[in-house]
Formats: sequence, C-alpha cells, structure tokens
Amino acid sequence: MIATLPAIGLADSQSMRKLSIEEIKKFTCGAFQVIKKDKNIEFQRFCPKLQDYFKTNPTFDIRAKCTTGIVIRFASDTSFLKIKAKIVPKSPATGQIDILSNNKPITSLHTNLKNGLLDAVVPITSENNEMNIIEIYLPHYSVCYINEIFIEKKSGLSAAPLQDILLAFGDSITQGGGAYGPSQTAVSIAARQNNLSICNFGVGGYFFDANSLICEQAIEPRYIIVAFGTNDWSLGKSPNNARDYLNKLRAIFPHTKIIILEPLFRFRPDTDGANNAVNKNKITLSEYRAQLAQLVSEFDNMICVPPSRLLKFDKDLLSDGVHPTGEGYIQFGTNIGQILKTIFDE
Repeated sequence: MIATLPAIGLADSQSMRKLSIEEIKKFTCGAFQVIKKDKNIEFQRFCPKLQDYFKTNPTFDIRAKCTTGIVIRFASDTSFLKIKAKIVPKSPATGQIDILSNNKPITSLHTNLKNGLLDAVVPITSENNEMNIIEIYLPHYSVCYINEIFIEKKSGLSAAPLQDILLAFGDSITQGGGAYGPSQTAVSIAARQNNLSICNFGVGGYFFDANSLICEQAIEPRYIIVAFGTNDWSLGKSPNNARDYLNKLRAIFPHTKIIILEPLFRFRPDTDGANNAVNKNKITLSEYRAQLAQLVSEFDNMICVPPSRLLKFDKDLLSDGVHPTGEGYIQFGTNIGQILKTIFDE
C-alpha cells in the first residue's frame, strides 16, 4: 500500500511553473482525449460514441466516465509537484491520486470529503539531480478533473520514453473496485511489471457485449486482457455471448495476443466458494468457466487462464465475496504480470 504523506505548505509562486494544457495532453496515457473546459482539464477515457452507448444505464455511465487507468507521465528533475484537482459529485468512490517516481510510490493524495477538492504540494527527491520518470495516477473509481499542475520553475521537463500498451476490458474487478488506489489495481500492477502503458476499459457491473466494442481510438496494444464472466454468470447470460464478443474483438485486433481471464472464485450465498451453486440457467460457475475455455480454444493467438493461476483460493482475499481486497489485487496483478511475461512461450 502507498503511504500517505501530509501535504507540505504552498510552494512559492515565484519558484513554480504551470504545465500547459498542451503539455498535459502530450504526457497523458490511457485517455481518448484531454480537453480544457473553463478552469478544468477533463480526461475522457472513451470515445464519444462509446460513452454515449453507456449513457443508456446511469450506473454504467458514471463508471465509464471515471479516470480509470489514466496516467500523466513525464520526465523531470523537479523537487516538487503542486496539484489542484477535484472529484465530480456522485462519483462511485472518493478520489485518490497516486504519485510514483521511477516506479516507486511517493504518496497518495485524497480529495476533501466535503467538497471533493484537492490542493497539495508533494516533494520529489532526485539522485544526483537526474531526471525522474514521474507518474500521476488519476482516480480509478471517480470522475476527476485536474485544475492545475505545477513543477519547479528551474527544472527540466520532457516526455517520458514511450511504452507498449496493455489494453484491458472487463468489469469492476478490471476497473479496480476495492484496490488500495489507482496504481494498485491489478491492471496497473501487471503493466508496471512489464514496462507497459495502460488503457483500462473496465466498467463496473459490465459483461460480454459485442456492441460495446466501439473503438475509435487509434490503439495498437501489445497485449489485450479480457476479464468478463462473473456478472455474465450471475445474470444468467449465455457463454455464447463471449463468442460474439471475441469474434468482433479479433476482427478489430487481428494479430494482437489476447489473454482471457476466467472468472475468479466467489464467496457469496450463491456460491460459498463451493462451485456447486447454479444460476438461473442451471449452470454452475465452474461449468461456465469450462464453456468459456472451450470457446476460447477456437481462436488463434488467444489463451484462457484459470482462476487458480490468478488468485489464491482464500476467502480473506475477497472483500465482499466477489471483489479482491487491496492485498488480493496485489496478488492478482502480480500473477497477471508474470503470465504476460511467459504465457505465450509455454
């Protein structure tokens, strides 16, 4: 877990320089577009057509607007960051911004619970005055606007080295509901292990839906992770929905390596971890997984990963019987990261 540091006093305005909207756009990863509206900088994870598609359901709409997986990443030898941000009312969770330097956590910043505002200065240390790779992870389960970002006036500033992309589709577990913070979701952890940038398309509560594959983004991912299934099973949806989804996904990305993560185990009254409860279609979660794995075997360059390789079968690693705890996400993400390193060589 990232330790939270108290915000230090406001830096001297004469010693700061403000990042321009053009610089923030250049440094932002994981967003379809970054736009300036009045005093706010908004980060839109999805293209307008896909965001409009989610608008038909208010729950999906607000979760799709969250800044999940969006990272402002740049190189600088600044001795501090000053960040002003705010969380939009009715966001699914309170706002947390994680700051990392050279892949190491510095601090977590939290918005004010009453007004959703954040105004903080964070010290950044540098060895031998070298340039650090600084990453600002925006909240993964909130709608966050940045007002301003400042760095030390005399410091250097440049784009960080480009990284290949990990593109993730899935539900609330992909989005990171219950993770310690935006840098501690399974997708974020797996990406850092493999020096990858993130496009996290997880939307809490979602399921295999081929019509949601509306991709106006010019994305060329190195890997794709797909992690639906637990909602499909609990809602009684047919595993055949996955076939339509994967056919369309393969058409969009004909050569990309795709990893399908089977649904994790559940400890709920409907399963109790025993894998013998059935949904309304009289299918157990184990049977759903088996049908999904059989379906995936029909595709080239696509691999299905069972939950035994993803998370230890332990009730204490689930916060509510379905979602991993903070520690569960760390184990889950670490295992995904190892799978990305080796699975296509097996």
